[in-house]
Amino acid sequence: MNIDELKQLVTPLVYNRTTTMPYLRPFTLPQGFQIPVDIFLIGINPTTLISPKDICVNCYVNLLYNEEKFNEFYSNLRSNDGKTSISRTRLGTSSLVDLLEKETKQKVLRTNVITYPTPRAKHLKLLPKNEIDRATQLFLKVLYEHEPKTLITYGQSTIQNLVSVLNNAGLSSTVPPLKIKVREVEKSGIPVLRFKYKSGKEATVFACRHLMYYGKNGDSFKDFTKTVITHINDQWRKVEGISENKITLRIESKDSDYLLIVENQSNEDIINFTTYTTGFMSEDEHVFTVDYNTRVDKLQSQESMIVEELTPLDLDYMTNYNVTGVVNGYWINHLFQNEKLRNTERSETESGEKVWCIPLVEKNSIPIGELIQVMFKDKYYTEPQILDSHYSQMVTNHPFTRLALDELYRLADYYYMGEGNDDQRKWDMAELLQQEYDVRFEQSEGSDILLAYCVAGLEYFGLTEDEMAKYFLTFD
Repeated sequence: MNIDELKQLVTPLVYNRTTTMPYLRPFTLPQGFQIPVDIFLIGINPTTLISPKDICVNCYVNLLYNEEKFNEFYSNLRSNDGKTSISRTRLGTSSLVDLLEKETKQKVLRTNVITYPTPRAKHLKLLPKNEIDRATQLFLKVLYEHEPKTLITYGQSTIQNLVSVLNNAGLSSTVPPLKIKVREVEKSGIPVLRFKYKSGKEATVFACRHLMYYGKNGDSFKDFTKTVITHINDQWRKVEGISENKITLRIESKDSDYLLIVENQSNEDIINFTTYTTGFMSEDEHVFTVDYNTRVDKLQSQESMIVEELTPLDLDYMTNYNVTGVVNGYWINHLFQNEKLRNTERSETESGEKVWCIPLVEKNSIPIGELIQVMFKDKYYTEPQILDSHYSQMVTNHPFTRLALDELYRLADYYYMGEGNDDQRKWDMAELLQQEYDVRFEQSEGSDILLAYCVAGLEYFGLTEDEMAKYFLTFD
């Protein structure tokens, strides 16, 4: 959702600068971090009320996207009301978030099933139904935009309300017991339920006691946190597919020629699988170079493919192979280096043919949302902006992303200025965004470029139109 829409959604139904009716609080995020988050930490509802008399709506929404500033404002507000600067619940959630982010290397979004703040959860019963509905619909909107794979709820009433909300939304595919005993669920280490979003992406829900009992170290929660961290990291390994060298690259002799073969030994298909080959050879003061790429729409699990037929002369090149693709929402890049076969591991097949395994020297992965975000933040360009841009910042911090971003911009330019200008998918995306998400397009070059971005994302990352629409709404 964009900033203007969020302002409307969080504003009290009766709004003026003296009202004490609180803003809804759908989330808080670190500054600059707006890409979809894969881990949600969910409570029943916020307890510290922030209203228009405390802060204007523009400033309040800015705080939601700057967690450090939010925490500072939150602490001052509580202190001015004669309370401790941080509640026991906030201390517990902050401690757990720090642990999860440290152990999983992923961001965690804090939210609540009912986004309407009250001093005590029991006060929710006093709210009119339209306020409860408004507050839970905002939670669902955030859930749909991020589609997290792991949901962690704390407190008995939280999981009961979440199950109810998911069932009403038609999302719950496995129905848990009517009366969930959260202490028993926590001790068992078994997820409460699993469900699928409308996009088909799967999610797992864990439940534990209220985090007001967590404290700084969470000693009594250690078994639970260990289970959750293991689950999240297992999900991450599925994304990498590929830890422990699950993608291999080798050269095999074939008669008098040689074959460059790549193999996907993982259990995940890799979308838009591309091998970028660059190399050089010097001879008699002359330098010869190679630079080409080979692409297939999908390299299936446990499948191998011939990248190139080589000659004996090709083996005298110092060669880098960047192997890239998309796995479960992440763009991956594996760098293999061949130093004229000197650094390879040599073996033979049963028939006596020679095999040289090329070593993997570096591997990286990044959520595709971070790449899509670059285009939409550097708005209305169809070629990389080298200076003072999100593109330059990304390739400076993560040089390996240049391959993906340059290809994205090439596709965007093709669908804006090239032969793909009239591609039907542009108009399909426009219709979807207008009819399903109430986006309004002007008939302009700017709108045409935004739709070209969308089709570039559809093609390069293998996204559905609904998945691309969610990225559009998040970043535009």
